[in-house]
Amino acid sequence: TVLGTDVIIGVVDSGVDLDHQDLVDNILANGWDFGDDDDDPNDTFDHGTKVAGVIAAVQNNGIGISGCSPEAAILPIKISQGSTGSFTDETVAEGIIYAADYGVDIINLSLGWTDDKPHQ
Repeated sequence: TVLGTDVIIGVVDSGVDLDHQDLVDNILANGWDFGDDDDDPNDTFDHGTKVAGVIAAVQNNGIGISGCSPEAAILPIKISQGSTGSFTDETVAEGIIYAADYGVDIINLSLGWTDDKPHQ
């Protein structure tokens, strides 16, 4: 498992570019979009794709970078709405629950709130 073989990582973020040439071999087809409530977790903000690349970009393919776990599978879970990258406490919770119910080994959350209200 040094390279992430047999590891599933749920990327709860702005989605993942499902056609990204450095990621496509490692993306699972069962992702979900909680921001728009549909089965298209394609990234419209780019943040989730960058995160997924750091995690699982394919190694030694002559494209881009090599991820830390280049053989890991990515479950893309989009929690943001449209192209703004904004998300809610509810979409974050739904994304975490979806990943856990799917049985991922790791859940990645690279999130930050820009308001001053408490979040649970």
